[in-house]
Amino acid sequence: MTAREFLDYAGWGGELEKGLAILGQYVGRGSDYYVSFPDTEVLTEDGEPLSELPDEPAGFQEYADAYSE
Repeated sequence: MTAREFLDYAGWGGELEKGLAILGQYVGRGSDYYVSFPDTEVLTEDGEPLSELPDEPAGFQEYADAYSE
């Protein structure tokens, strides 16, 4: 699943660039990575698709909410 698709899957309702930046920080790629490459697959540090983890998208949503406060 691409970064753009993951944000849709997670129910991101904010600005696309901000969501991509938060997602990049969440997975440890830095805030500019997915902003520059929004159609790149979202993988964990272990190379697993983020969307296939049992605690997603809830983990991202919690992180994004905390980041936005």
